[in-house]
Amino acid sequence: MSKREKKIESDECWFKLWQLTEEYPVVLICNCFLVGNTVLSQLRSKIRGKGVMLFGKNTLIRAGLKKKLEILNINSSCKGAKQTANDWQRKNLEVLIRNLQGKVCMIFCKEEFLEVIEIVNKITVQRPARLGEIAPADVYTVPGPTDLDPTKTCYFAVYNIATKISKGKIEIVNKAHIIKKGQAIQENDKNMLEHIGIHPFTSKLEISHVVDHGKLLSSSVITMDKSLLIQKFCEGAKTITALSLEIGFPIPNSIPLSISKGVNFLSNLASLSNYSLKKTH
Repeated sequence: MSKREKKIESDECWFKLWQLTEEYPVVLICNCFLVGNTVLSQLRSKIRGKGVMLFGKNTLIRAGLKKKLEILNINSSCKGAKQTANDWQRKNLEVLIRNLQGKVCMIFCKEEFLEVIEIVNKITVQRPARLGEIAPADVYTVPGPTDLDPTKTCYFAVYNIATKISKGKIEIVNKAHIIKKGQAIQENDKNMLEHIGIHPFTSKLEISHVVDHGKLLSSSVITMDKSLLIQKFCEGAKTITALSLEIGFPIPNSIPLSISKGVNFLSNLASLSNYSLKKTH
């Protein structure tokens, strides 16, 4: 590719990037390590009309974001320009520049982005193990027939997997643990899984962060269950109320409790001194 062609390609990428940063206030930063084309094509189809996915080299994307930020800063410093105009755009650009690291992609969304997050989390595809990767889960063999002929029994002997010959094919007798979680996948492991046709792991986009109008949020906060959020809020309110009562500093939550405590104290005092209070009867 000539320098002119590269320049045209980068300009087209920047133009599309700039359009997206101007139109969409929410950006999902997704980790796409070990994610295949099947997941990506399904996701593009599912989010059509709800969001736009953008891939590109981090150096090219980051350079485009920096250039756009530079243009916004120049425009805002011009005489008569509104300082608050496109403020969320500027903040989004700054956050994205700092957080585009590793093999990631961006999904640009409108205000209702929770639906897009739900779609991203649902799309998963089974994938084969890759040489050298760390196993994210335990892998077991499934009892039953295989398509392997009896000459391949040596593969099973290495893993102490009980087999038998049935109708001229190898049949696995029982469930066996062949790969442990956290173990690096060796060539023997990869070959074994390929021979018996097991795709043990899942491939999906992992949302690492959400950039919402310039604020960087963890995906775990965004997808937190409402009941859990209410529970955490109530626990925090109880803690603050208890602290307020302990140090004698009134807050709206503690005032009813303080009044109740005061009334009980007066009632007890009245009963000890034989003094009658109307409210105590």
